[in-house]
Amino acid sequence: MVQRPMARKSVLIVSNTNDLHALAVRRELAARGFPVHLLACDRLRDHLLTSGFGSEPFLETEGGRVETAGVSTVWWRRPSLDQRLPEGALDEDQVHFVNANCKATLRSFLRGSFTGTWVSSPEATDRAADKLHQLNVARRLGLRVPDTLLSNDPASVRAFHRRHGGRVIIKAALNSSRVFLATRPADLDRISDAQIRAVPSLYQEFIPGTAHLRVNCFGTDIHAALIETDALDWRPDINVPISAHRIDAALQKQLIALLEALDLRTGVMDLKISDRGETVWFEVNPQGQFLFLEPLTGQNLLAAFTEFLLRA
Repeated sequence: MVQRPMARKSVLIVSNTNDLHALAVRRELAARGFPVHLLACDRLRDHLLTSGFGSEPFLETEGGRVETAGVSTVWWRRPSLDQRLPEGALDEDQVHFVNANCKATLRSFLRGSFTGTWVSSPEATDRAADKLHQLNVARRLGLRVPDTLLSNDPASVRAFHRRHGGRVIIKAALNSSRVFLATRPADLDRISDAQIRAVPSLYQEFIPGTAHLRVNCFGTDIHAALIETDALDWRPDINVPISAHRIDAALQKQLIALLEALDLRTGVMDLKISDRGETVWFEVNPQGQFLFLEPLTGQNLLAAFTEFLLRA
């Protein structure tokens, strides 16, 4: 039996202008007959918002006026809060002022006026972006994680490197939206103490193996892909064998528990099956990319995520 859309079910997608995931999900929701609005929050000057005493808060999107009291779900997708401004219209200090105030007012507006379901809340998303916090929570829940050091102390980093026989990788503590930083081996013979001191980084034991897992967790709905490559970081080259993969019930239960512990509704997780057959958990991206896997695995991830949003 085909279920009819609920009359007041409405989704607000908060993202940026060029987010293909946001655009695809908006189209899918609209095709199913659900009210959906996309707020491109890097262009707030084109999306007016109003909240005052004694009146219903509302905002204007390309799809028209939206009263936040009527929104059921906010998908806090990938809000880029640096504004797209006319080139040369403002000086550097003015740009900083505009960006800071747009960030503060958008969050304040939604926190003060929206009472539905967040996927996921800004606070939970920000907290879960902390990679060391993720690892500590995963470890506490019984997942195998790599031995990890966060440091910019050369002595500590070099001692960690020796303890693991030089088989150590280095990764950024926080991903940058402006620069792609691939995970890479930590060759400390070519890294000076001054470079180590410059920025605290995550150093981890190297996990040997060629079986990488990309696990899309849409609530309790789990879709995993197996990526077979001997590359340390598979992201720069996906011209490798990729297929749908079933993970066992015990691991699924742990991953769902991890989402709940991080107060996340959804998350994209990276794991690896080591040469010894041990499944090692690396990290979760609260709003990771998943649509690229559809043509590679045959999984209908767009439909799965859309249905998850409608259940949220």
